[in-house]
Amino acid sequence: MSPSGCLFIGDQITGIEAGQAAGVATVDYANKPGKVEALQNDGTDVIVTTMLTLARALG
Repeated sequence: MSPSGCLFIGDQITGIEAGQAAGVATVDYANKPGKVEALQNDGTDVIVTTMLTLARALG
């Protein structure tokens, strides 16, 4: 499978960096208070705060 067909979901900067290094789209899962602020500058494609939001987006 090519990187364009993949999605990396993580909740830590190091995981998102790994996804970016692999050339895949990345989603930060900000699952705790304060994580949006901590993750917003890591270059991820999207930040979500609930898995329901992610599930709906993926359809």
